[in-house]
Amino acid sequence: MVCAAEDGKILSVHKKFSIGEPGTAPIQCGKWIVCMGWSVCSARQDRSRSSAGRDGGACSTRDSAIVSVLPIGSTSVYATPLIDRLRPFFCYFGGKWRSARRYPFPQYPTIVEPFAGGAGYALHYPERRVELYEADPIIFELWSYLIKVKQSEILRLPSVVEHVDDVSGPEAARSLIGFWLNKGVAEPKKTPSVWARSGERPNSFWGPAIKERIAAQVPSIRHWVVKNRSYELARNVRSTWFIDPPYQGECGSSYRYRSIDYGALGEWCRGLQGQILVCEQAGADWLPFQPFRTTKATPGSRGRSYSREVLWAATR
Repeated sequence: MVCAAEDGKILSVHKKFSIGEPGTAPIQCGKWIVCMGWSVCSARQDRSRSSAGRDGGACSTRDSAIVSVLPIGSTSVYATPLIDRLRPFFCYFGGKWRSARRYPFPQYPTIVEPFAGGAGYALHYPERRVELYEADPIIFELWSYLIKVKQSEILRLPSVVEHVDDVSGPEAARSLIGFWLNKGVAEPKKTPSVWARSGERPNSFWGPAIKERIAAQVPSIRHWVVKNRSYELARNVRSTWFIDPPYQGECGSSYRYRSIDYGALGEWCRGLQGQILVCEQAGADWLPFQPFRTTKATPGSRGRSYSREVLWAATR
């Protein structure tokens, strides 16, 4: 088999072959890997496992390789280099960045997060086509800003901020800083928290290190799309759906947009196409959730707290 590849260009396959058959191995073209039948394989050492495609194709991990996806019946594929996971652009209440590696690997080239928040799952696979839906206009405007902003503009933001209203520029820039002045909140704050003022962990709050990290990462999400829409208006196309709504009960009361008909949400989830991953906390009853894992939650007045996470997963 002969093939040609360029970074970000079409990978042309110059020999006909059948794909999607059980046990089909990946094909390596230089530094590219083509996985058959929608199989997706990881080149990262921290994901040393195989993953089967929806039609039985299989592929194994290879160090310093490139991940690509070949739809059934195709003779060419859009090939994109594998990007290391990104760190959070802002710290959002209930974010899944820390635990995202524990959730199933995405089986489809498109990842949809209908409750975007901090997009913790998508940040682990930034090279994918990512669609974010967010009802909260503050979060929507922030993601719109991050997707388009120039690196130099991020670096020009002040490193020391006593009050975000003193920062000139777009409102989204003030929101970005506000999320870093108080970590793990559901809306941006105006002034630094006690922890931020203490100076004990300077690289965990707004400052030069955070600015440089965000500036370095924004080119990796230029192809992402964000829409200021409620979850039910998301396009129902075959994708990997990572659904992390405000949790049922008291835990979800911190969000600005938290009024949800969970029965309707459950029916909507059941009607989606592709790989569906729905997150909740133990006790939720709007889907047949299964125990998933216990994670560290935002510390409360009594010290460190934990959350018993549950998961409903389906492939359709």
